[in-house]
Amino acid sequence: FLDTETTGLDLNKCYITQLSFITSEKFQFNEYIKIPEDADYSEDAQKLTGIPMVRLKLMGVSERGCAALLHNLMGKKNAIFVAHNAQFDAMFVKRMFERNNKDMPKCHYLDTLTVARDILPYPHTLERLLEYFNIFGQKNSHSAIDDVKALRAVFTAFVCGKIDINKYVDRIGYNKKYGLFGEPLEGVTYFEQ
Repeated sequence: FLDTETTGLDLNKCYITQLSFITSEKFQFNEYIKIPEDADYSEDAQKLTGIPMVRLKLMGVSERGCAALLHNLMGKKNAIFVAHNAQFDAMFVKRMFERNNKDMPKCHYLDTLTVARDILPYPHTLERLLEYFNIFGQKNSHSAIDDVKALRAVFTAFVCGKIDINKYVDRIGYNKKYGLFGEPLEGVTYFEQ
């Protein structure tokens, strides 16, 4: 279960500022990541994520260390990358790996946004899924760790609600109006949704 916060939306210019994930073994990771001094990190992006540049400078860890740890986990046999709008997070993770001389590991993907589009009317946000499944005590807040905890709760609700998540593994829907974010991931089938 993974979520990122970033400096913006441009895969070629933007960086991950917060990386959070929880593994099936309950290992929890939540770190702010230092970005290059010359990276464009607008005031609007800082306000949206609640992560000021000073926090990254004082509390940020090296991108290289985060990349190594996540690369190892994603490369494990039968690993599944679960995210809400998985294509977005996976593309930023892929760029992080590329900057640190690592290939994108072969793993499976489960996109809860794709599931939401099938079971709910618009909006298809993580917050809407929390409401739909009456999940209290979790929030969708633009804090990667809060979003990962909410994501995990939603996944549990999928399983308990008897939603066949297997049919969504390695299948990602996208909006024709916006197209696919980044390039296709290996092993994933894409479809208009």
